[in-house]
Amino acid sequence: MTRKNVENAVSHQRLKELLDYSPSAGAFAWKDRETARPASFARDPGSVAANGRKYIKVDDRLYLAHRLAWFYVNGEWPKHNISPKNGDYLDLRFANLKLLTPAETTRKHYKGNRGAGVSWDKTKKKWFAKITVNYKQIAVGRFRTKAEAIEACNKARKHYAALPQDNPDAPQRRETYRVSSNVRRLWAGTVARALGHVGWASLEDFERDIERSGFRLNTRLVPINVELPIGPGNWAWEETMHRTLGAATSAEGKRAYDRARRIAFPEVERNGALLRAFGITLADYDRMHAEQDGKCAICRSPETEMKNGKLRWLSVDHDHRTGKVRQLLCGACNRGIGKLRDDPELMRRAADYLRKHQGMSDSPE
Repeated sequence: MTRKNVENAVSHQRLKELLDYSPSAGAFAWKDRETARPASFARDPGSVAANGRKYIKVDDRLYLAHRLAWFYVNGEWPKHNISPKNGDYLDLRFANLKLLTPAETTRKHYKGNRGAGVSWDKTKKKWFAKITVNYKQIAVGRFRTKAEAIEACNKARKHYAALPQDNPDAPQRRETYRVSSNVRRLWAGTVARALGHVGWASLEDFERDIERSGFRLNTRLVPINVELPIGPGNWAWEETMHRTLGAATSAEGKRAYDRARRIAFPEVERNGALLRAFGITLADYDRMHAEQDGKCAICRSPETEMKNGKLRWLSVDHDHRTGKVRQLLCGACNRGIGKLRDDPELMRRAADYLRKHQGMSDSPE
């Protein structure tokens, strides 16, 4: 769990208010019927996912049960991965839980996936299996369990190993596939920037055109005549920021690249910052901003504070206990409720105090 996730996670006091946990039995139980849905109150809290792990929802957020057990007993989140000593993630007895070091986690992952070529497909809810033959990935299929996927990979490898091999020159084949992948990415980016209006009839025509010129890494294509669609005879290479600044290995060079990227792609940077901090996209923020008519949800006024000579964005207000996003506030209101610890009773007393000293009625309107 990252530092930001830990900051937004349930507190130890809140967890003990909601749940009981027996370290010897490895069992959780709701303390109060109101904290769980009636249909789930009679059962053990949580549900088992397809990956064999148990998850428990606390204050609208899912937690791995074995990590929740560790946190319940120790009062702090584990700094690294937790693993059951007997391999059973449903055995939540505290004596069965072990804190892994980063090195142990790496060895465990490598041992469990050595030669496997399998990964969990969240969309299909199955294990996806693939193998690599002569630097080409071949999909084997999707399977209900990881063991079935690994077995299918092993059978596929034996099948391809029995086929006649042409023993290609490995470095040359590797370079060929690398360039081909880069050209396909360049094609996708060029089509996207041109909104689909390109002069090449197909990817194959595009590849032949690029091959004659020679592919250049960290570049993109731009039209020579912007009034015509980009295509044969109407394109040129343009160096990207990564080519001009990204090669710098010094700290100063990296900072210059980051600054240039923020200036060139402000919406991308803003979207990433919102996702990392609050789990919302720039589109979500714009929708909230429009619903509030660009004004603070408390004082009903637009933002007036400046930062680096620019008007600040309205702040995203969220519940520090649950991490749930509430609304947009101006900087003053956001700091104000923060200083009053998001406590409604404390804010009411502050309002009563102001009314008293302004000669207003003590009773609210």
